[in-house]
Amino acid sequence: MKKIVILVSLLLVITLGAYGACGFLARKNFEAAVAHMQANFPGPINYTYEQGLFSADLDMEIHIPIPNSSAVAPETVTARLRQTVHHGPFVLPGQAAVNAPLGPVQLYGHGRLEFAPFMAEETALIRQLRRLATTRITATVPLFGRARLAFTSQAQQASLEMGTENLTLTWQGFAGDLSVDTGNLQTYDLDFQAPGLVLTGSNAASLAVQDVTARAQMQQGSHDLSLGTMTTSMQNLTASAGPEAHDKVSLDGLTIRITTSEERNLLRLEEEIDVDLLQVADRRYGPANLKISLNNLDAAGVADLAEAYYILQANPADSEVLAMTRLSRYATTLLAQSPQLRLENFSLTSPDGSCRATANIAFNGEGNIILNPFFLLGRLSAAAAFSADRDFVEALARSIMIKQRCGPAPHEARCADEATSAALYRLQGLRKEKILLLNSDTYSLSASFKDGQAMLNDRPVPLRF
Repeated sequence: MKKIVILVSLLLVITLGAYGACGFLARKNFEAAVAHMQANFPGPINYTYEQGLFSADLDMEIHIPIPNSSAVAPETVTARLRQTVHHGPFVLPGQAAVNAPLGPVQLYGHGRLEFAPFMAEETALIRQLRRLATTRITATVPLFGRARLAFTSQAQQASLEMGTENLTLTWQGFAGDLSVDTGNLQTYDLDFQAPGLVLTGSNAASLAVQDVTARAQMQQGSHDLSLGTMTTSMQNLTASAGPEAHDKVSLDGLTIRITTSEERNLLRLEEEIDVDLLQVADRRYGPANLKISLNNLDAAGVADLAEAYYILQANPADSEVLAMTRLSRYATTLLAQSPQLRLENFSLTSPDGSCRATANIAFNGEGNIILNPFFLLGRLSAAAAFSADRDFVEALARSIMIKQRCGPAPHEARCADEATSAALYRLQGLRKEKILLLNSDTYSLSASFKDGQAMLNDRPVPLRF
């Protein structure tokens, strides 16, 4: 009997010690995470952490600064997280909510993220939007492996007032999952899904958004910079100002992809936007593609500029002096790596044809660099090329001329005919001056700049300074 008592006592001590150790480790890791957030976030983060043996209560406020805030608009918006954190190694019966982990954990927590009132006289619209933004968060940190943060917002319907207009918002909520490497908070995977929303007004106006998703796979690069790919997509957006077809605008198949990579301490940032279809009234445009890249960015210089940005946000009174000092300090470092901005591709298809464009701007960073406009211009080179179907260019020129001469909604056929003739005459003049070239029903234009000399369609263009 005595041995059993000793054994039970020993197991009890070990169990309590395990919960105490997990509680200590959980708080230590939480404080490290907050320190990491504060170092990479322009607004202050305040929190209280009341720790017990089996659980802890967390109350955290994140103050999000609003740029260019006025006397009417608030300077910050405060997001408040209230969460109960249960210590491991196991979640005790009765403590856990739904979807509690079954295996050994460092901690498991569930709580709510809410936005505090940020205006002295809050309107009903702002109050409803704050309520819709309320998010339930569940955090799981296992003893081994990645931490997981699941966040959800419930579907709901709300009546909103905007001036004299009564609106009905049908919000389908959202769900997301964030998986983080506990040893490196910049290594994470994100998966977010929002089925959509519908906003309708009493005058037949409406806005509908369908199936928004976001996915990211990020990892830590040199100088604590985040590298990886983030993709955001939206299946459909439809806006209507009334019941008629000409009041409707819709966008199908929008995808935005941002990729950051690093090689030999040089960063490459690439952004690509794809649109399957844009419909304005009865006009259909698409597909369209835009791809831009920034190359040869010095990783240390980018990290220093990011740090300067956060300092400027925290000390706006000293922003002008600090901005000039840091800009001159880091500009030479960035330019020495010969940075390059490229328009990899722009293409658009319309009912009248299609157009394509590419461009490139580069700086030669070899040798000594003097921060003088004329010196920098001499190191700069650029090139651009544009081509489009003849019908596309003439339809675009005609549309611009009609709006200039006849207004946004011309009612007189005579005005539209005169504007069309003027547009074609203007294009003819551009062809005679060899600014636009026409070959086999395709308009084209090429331009370049190098060693202080500008060229247009392979012809020198004098520059005046």
